[in-house]
Amino acid sequence: MEAGDRGIDMSAESEKEKIAQALGYSKEQIAFSDGEINENTKVYVGKLSKDIFKKISKSVERIFVSFPDREVRRFSIEIGGKNVQEIKAELAKKGIELSGYTESMMSDPAFVEKDPKKTIDLVRISLINLFDLNPESSYELEFSEIINQALELGLNLSPAVVGPEYCLQYPEEITDDVYVGMKPLIGYDKNPHIFVPQRSGDDKSVFVSDYWARSDDPYFSENEFIFSV
Repeated sequence: MEAGDRGIDMSAESEKEKIAQALGYSKEQIAFSDGEINENTKVYVGKLSKDIFKKISKSVERIFVSFPDREVRRFSIEIGGKNVQEIKAELAKKGIELSGYTESMMSDPAFVEKDPKKTIDLVRISLINLFDLNPESSYELEFSEIINQALELGLNLSPAVVGPEYCLQYPEEITDDVYVGMKPLIGYDKNPHIFVPQRSGDDKSVFVSDYWARSDDPYFSENEFIFSV
């Protein structure tokens, strides 16, 4: 009996073998659909379907919409156990500046949760991958659309404190603007804003910036967002 007669897709098996070799896993640790995900899965390569991030277990270390160029980066971050002044002091010590808006956002009572120190899991995902858009084209998307799509895929809003904490803990990862998918905070202009870790100035130093988050404010498909898992 040939392999094809047994229901095995040999082209998929061959592709899994290539990915496994490139990433240092076995092909049994690669899943191409949510139905293939199990406790041994380390790499998921495939469509981001409804609630997919609820089905991807913590054991899955790498996520790709397509391999190797469209990766959804998974990471963890430590939050909690600090008040606003302590966070600001840490930022100042590392030379990380705040915009006027982010200063006012950090004064919002919703900025810091009164939880003890904990580690949370996050993903950094481009809007191209979030919406499965054509990378060769540019699209404009509204804030409300982005949040609704993230929730549809099983992601959660990030705690607001992730904005400055990402600058403190992952400064080397900030090469372009990164938008925090969070419940907006009110800036001194009385409009809702989200945190945007970025590099700014002639020396390209890390900067905690912001962007408007009214429901119809435009974002672009190449933008990347951070969401909680």
